[in-house]
Amino acid sequence: MLIDGELDAVLGEKSDHPDLKPLFADVAAEEKAWFGKQRVVPINHMVVVSRRLSEEHPDAVREVHRLLAESAAVSPAAPRFTADEMQRSLELIIGYSAQQKLIPHALSVNELFDDVTRALR
Repeated sequence: MLIDGELDAVLGEKSDHPDLKPLFADVAAEEKAWFGKQRVVPINHMVVVSRRLSEEHPDAVREVHRLLAESAAVSPAAPRFTADEMQRSLELIIGYSAQQKLIPHALSVNELFDDVTRALR
């Protein structure tokens, strides 16, 4: 699909095809430079629950969080974000999302959470 022009780029794939090249020659250097500029490690994956689920089944939301936290605690590869790091990362993605008009306006990080999920942060 890249060669046919259907896609402009692909994330996470490698190819030896002579017409394809990586976007960044030195990914580690790019990551280091980006972190040096932004001072944020981007959050790549999040678990999101609907407001309705949180309101109607708060114990289920708390239990899923507990299970995920327990699983992460025993995994040496699991990323560790402090509350401050998570705050800065969310602020950055909110800013980018508003700038790109993916959301109608920039929200505060606090607006992303209700009372149940806010307590889990």
